[in-house]
Amino acid sequence: SWSRNRITEVPYHHGRGYAGLRLAGRHPTVRLAFAAMALVLPAIQVGRVVGEIVGRRRLIAQLLKAFPAILLFALSWSAGEWMGCLFGPGKSLDRWR
Repeated sequence: SWSRNRITEVPYHHGRGYAGLRLAGRHPTVRLAFAAMALVLPAIQVGRVVGEIVGRRRLIAQLLKAFPAILLFALSWSAGEWMGCLFGPGKSLDRWR
């Protein structure tokens, strides 16, 4: 069973660390553009998972059970990436490595 830490904190810190490192030293307008794009990440991530499972026409019942956790995971990652774009990695790199 997944703990709250695994569903929210780990993806948040991974997303923040990833974006913070990726955009280090980039112009503020670039960072703002990536932060805006991070807002649509949950839709992209969840859409990929749902599309893959529905496309295979199996495990749909399990997908429905897991959907809240999948959505929470994607929202947490996106929030972390948004923060990383705007404010850098902070101490998130220490939290997920």
